[in-house]
Amino acid sequence: MDDPLAMTNAPVRTPRVGADRAAGTAEPASAERRLVVAAFVSLLGTLGAHALLETARDALVLTHLPLWRLPWLYLAMAALSLVVGSVRTTGSGGNPARDVSISLLVGGVATAGLGVGLGDALAGPGPVLLHLLFLWSGTFAAFVVGRLWALLGESIDMTVAKRSYGRVAAGGGLGAVAGAAVARLLSTRVEPRMLIFLAAAVMMATALVPALLLRHTVPPTPRKRERTAATGRSLVWLFGQGYVIRLMVLAVLAASISTVLDFSFKEAVITHLSSQQLPRFFATFHLITSAASLLLQVFGVALVVRLVGVGRVQVWVPLLLLLGVVMTLMTGGLAAVVLVRGFETAVRSSFQRPTFELLQMPLGDRLRRQAKPIIDAFGQRAGQAVAGLGLLLMFRMAAGPGVRLIGAAALLAVWMVVAHGLGRRYVDMLRATLLQPKLSGDVAIGSYADGPGRATLIDALDSSCALEVRAAVDLLVACGQARMIPLKLLRHPSFEVVRSVVQAIPIVVEGDGASDRVPLLLTMLDELAERHVDESVRSAALRRRSAVAPDRPALSRLVARPDCPPTIRGIALVVLVDQGWIDVDQAVAQLCALVKNGDLALRLAVAESIAERPSPRFEKLLFSLADQPDPEVLSRVAETLGAIGGPTTMGALVRWLGNRETRVPARAALARIGAAAFELTLAALTDVKQPVAVRANVARALVEIDPDRAAVALMDGLLIEQDGFVRFRILRALSRLRRVQPRTELDPDILARAAAAATDSAYRYLGWRVCLEDGASRDSRRRTPTWALLRELLGEKEQNAIERLFRVLTLRYPREDFGRMLRAVRGGGHRTRAAGRELIENLLTGPAQVLTLALIDEMGDRQRFAALTAGQRAAGARGWGPPRGPAYGALLTAIGLAEEGGTLAALATHHTQELSALSLRRGRRPHDHGAVAATHV
Repeated sequence: MDDPLAMTNAPVRTPRVGADRAAGTAEPASAERRLVVAAFVSLLGTLGAHALLETARDALVLTHLPLWRLPWLYLAMAALSLVVGSVRTTGSGGNPARDVSISLLVGGVATAGLGVGLGDALAGPGPVLLHLLFLWSGTFAAFVVGRLWALLGESIDMTVAKRSYGRVAAGGGLGAVAGAAVARLLSTRVEPRMLIFLAAAVMMATALVPALLLRHTVPPTPRKRERTAATGRSLVWLFGQGYVIRLMVLAVLAASISTVLDFSFKEAVITHLSSQQLPRFFATFHLITSAASLLLQVFGVALVVRLVGVGRVQVWVPLLLLLGVVMTLMTGGLAAVVLVRGFETAVRSSFQRPTFELLQMPLGDRLRRQAKPIIDAFGQRAGQAVAGLGLLLMFRMAAGPGVRLIGAAALLAVWMVVAHGLGRRYVDMLRATLLQPKLSGDVAIGSYADGPGRATLIDALDSSCALEVRAAVDLLVACGQARMIPLKLLRHPSFEVVRSVVQAIPIVVEGDGASDRVPLLLTMLDELAERHVDESVRSAALRRRSAVAPDRPALSRLVARPDCPPTIRGIALVVLVDQGWIDVDQAVAQLCALVKNGDLALRLAVAESIAERPSPRFEKLLFSLADQPDPEVLSRVAETLGAIGGPTTMGALVRWLGNRETRVPARAALARIGAAAFELTLAALTDVKQPVAVRANVARALVEIDPDRAAVALMDGLLIEQDGFVRFRILRALSRLRRVQPRTELDPDILARAAAAATDSAYRYLGWRVCLEDGASRDSRRRTPTWALLRELLGEKEQNAIERLFRVLTLRYPREDFGRMLRAVRGGGHRTRAAGRELIENLLTGPAQVLTLALIDEMGDRQRFAALTAGQRAAGARGWGPPRGPAYGALLTAIGLAEEGGTLAALATHHTQELSALSLRRGRRPHDHGAVAATHV
């Protein structure tokens, strides 16, 4: 079987369950359907009218105008298109759907006016209106079609675009076929001018469609002042986007090649045909090319995009055209030129335009809104202008038709070069749009360390507000300027300020005045420890004083005083034991009695005192402190045990990995012990007698102890571990390992097996849930609260399996953040979800692509299950189908066997029992529900 994690060379929200899925997508799906239908009908009418107008135009222009005027007309069309492209229809309230309607209505009126005016112009010596007809026919259709594609790009997501763009383009193809067929039918019965009036009528009728269907569907575009500001200030930024520049160059090349081939085609036609043959010939030509384009749009676009990819289509199209141009150069004649031009026209409408629009979908809203008008207007019309200038130059040089075809071949070669690697850049743009980095709100604390910032902090130390003083003290410590804290703050009236200063102020100070400052500081700490009113201040002062220079007489006096507070006594005893100035056993026993009956403040003070001077002498006392469930105390105890080490200590730390309050300090303590703790911790991972809570947290501890050795151990554990929760925590630990050491090599075969296991789990849970829903639909009595809970838990299990799969994918391809993709797809709107699915489709290939897309698709559960079944069979795995008929009880038994000892098994057993009781109460036999047959799922 192929690697299930196979990925393409090109450098994602999971579906909701059941009704939530349908509710979340029904409204956008309905709006998108209306939009697709409106675009289909609009393109149908617009391109049908264009086919009529184009037939009349070609027949009239080539009959009444000389061939040398065509390059000038191409140049004029390019300039006019740029002007028209910058015009915005008014009165639409910013709604692009009504913009399209108004454009079609105005276009129909203008076309009818041209038809009326041409009656007299054709009889005169200078048919000026023929020039306007040529310019109008080439400009208007491109303007309206560009508006429609821009409307689609703004309003639908990537998934709908890939599924519907071919059908939308087929509407244009069908319109072109209908228009060409009507023109072909009427070409021998009416003069070409009558086709212009028919085209105008079709335009005006089509204008009603978007206005009626999209009244409340399409959001308004940005206001004019926002658009003007964006295009005025960010043009340099826009042209700095390499992907946009590449698309613009492709648009220029495609338009240039189309113009050169169009001129060569018209040149060959007027050379070989008479003026009386032109209307019938052009009508036939447009009919055949439109029909071929329609067939390709209906049957070829989706298949080619799926097999070749969106980006590679832009390489195959010029390659096929280049082969046709080469054959034309070799054979010559009218037939060869007509075939090449027909193929280019059909392919441009069926493949080039839809895939080119798909390539613009990854652009963010802001970027697409600014880039698309430039790509459509400037890119394509600049291509016409370049081709027109080239043709004029060839006329001046008296170049023949072969030279023009050679120029087209050269442009096609350049097109292939520019399009090479476009698929990779398409994926990069998708990734950049979907996974935009978040702005950081971190503040550089170091900016307070010097200059005016430091002066401000010093002034704050004299504030009458205790909170402001404490904040200034904390900032000075964070900036490494604790030596600036004045000793007078030790007599501040606020106990919180005094306590903060005692803990922050350095005992050893370098520089001038250090010799006088240290004795004064120690004296003040002694006074605080013995006579301050607040016990917490006394404790902090005594610990701080004893950490630098323990005073044996003072400590002994404190222990001997009968009125000494328990906290002060405990700290003094810890220091005396550490220094060996008291009987250790007796003092430790006294301390154990103190902490057993003492409050949290006492236990925390004793734990912090021991942490400052870790010693095996305090091991018994530390375990006594750990008997109390105080998170702060447990954290300090674990830290101290890590500093002490020893087999007994390490065993306790491993057990503490299963406790939420102690797991973090326990990991840090084990990492501090080092190699000696690694083997003991690894043994806990494979010991099934250990609690699951311990084993699940061992993986992270192994990474913190020794990342290099942990990689091999965790990969082995991933392969052999049976518990799903432990496997998930192993995956999380491996992800952390990859972040710490990105170059760590992980066995791809083991990762492939882990991905297959995660996929199988999601597939199995989905199948069970589908079976439960089928059973409840056949017999509503099965829909009990236990059934609902079982169904919900199966959905959660499925989502957890999908998350495991994405973690494996991130490990397999460390340059791709699949975990972040999943979070973005889960938490985004429908456009974000579609972009995530498109990114996954372009990153993966083979079974991994098919199965992953089926898991995260927003289809119904039954459709996803069918897609997963087909993907499993295609990958060589045995598909599984939901049991039918009276196998509901067999399903519950299968769940109980597969999930033995878990919550799912308990729920399945309870559901079986309540169904049996229900059958007995209603006088039916238990086996009517399919009692106990075991099936392999």
